[in-house]
Amino acid sequence: MPGKDFYEILGVSKDATQEEIKKQYKKLALKWHPDKNKNNPEAEQKFKDIAEAYAVLSDHEKRSQYDQFGNASDMGQNFSGFSGANGARTFLFRSGDGRGEFVDPFKLFRTFFGADFGTPGFGNMQHGFSQHEDEDAFLGSHASSSHPFHHIFRSGLGTPKNKETREVQATLEQVHHGFEQKITFDRHIFNYNSERVKEQQTVVAKFPPGAKQNHKVLFERAGSQREPDKPAIDVEVVLKISEHPVFKRGTETESYDLFMKQPIRLSLKQALCGCAIELPSISGEIVQVELNDVIKPGRTKRLVGHGLAIEELNGSERGDLIVNFEVNFPDNLTDVAKNSLQQILPD
Repeated sequence: MPGKDFYEILGVSKDATQEEIKKQYKKLALKWHPDKNKNNPEAEQKFKDIAEAYAVLSDHEKRSQYDQFGNASDMGQNFSGFSGANGARTFLFRSGDGRGEFVDPFKLFRTFFGADFGTPGFGNMQHGFSQHEDEDAFLGSHASSSHPFHHIFRSGLGTPKNKETREVQATLEQVHHGFEQKITFDRHIFNYNSERVKEQQTVVAKFPPGAKQNHKVLFERAGSQREPDKPAIDVEVVLKISEHPVFKRGTETESYDLFMKQPIRLSLKQALCGCAIELPSISGEIVQVELNDVIKPGRTKRLVGHGLAIEELNGSERGDLIVNFEVNFPDNLTDVAKNSLQQILPD
């Protein structure tokens, strides 16, 4: 493969991480697969070049040798390519001890995506590509039945029988504003030689403002592979909201309302004559409340728009803050006070 630059073929820098290399291979292999480009004679060669580059750069030993020699044309006897069965271009990389390793670009593709997509006849892929599909969509975290590559995520690869669950703890304040959480964990996968290897996986779970307890974010194929040529299992990130010392979240129809756990205690004078009070809120602001009516013990007041962000409205509106009042009565009164109250208060 004279003069070819593997980094340039994959569109990555020479200090690219394995995650970046893998992401680019995924994107480009889908884009240039011959079954998706039946009317493009250049696609087959591009597909092979992409596989060739990934096979070297994804392996630490091969990548080190490649970096040492500079490019494929300078690797001499360490690298050669030839046509295999059915016209599939197979390439051979010789390690330092002289052992040869054959890599089939179509087998690599099947192993990477964890499915038997058929042998390279370019027309017998298990699920053919549409000319209108967008390869970038494959890189999304939330594939669904309306997703352009649904047949690859589900029909082509099969549905994992189980999934890994990981929990994210969050405060009520974080939930109110919405937040992102990066999660890094180890997973085991099989490389194109069917060897089980461990790698670090990082996902970023996005939780909208007002997300509920046990809100789930699904990352398809982000977990470990149990068997070669089988899809990696899904990872489901589950939100766990910590108990708040001041507020309690409502349930069901009041799930965006916040209830103050402790009642606001007023003196008898405040309850009868009115007063101004300050209350905390989940957003951190202080809510000024004017009490002009008589407040009876056990009364509830609803402060509209001072509760939790509403998820369905992307946090643009909020629920209510609900406060209970208690009245502190004096333990005793002087005779003068009693007489005054008898003259003032109605029967």
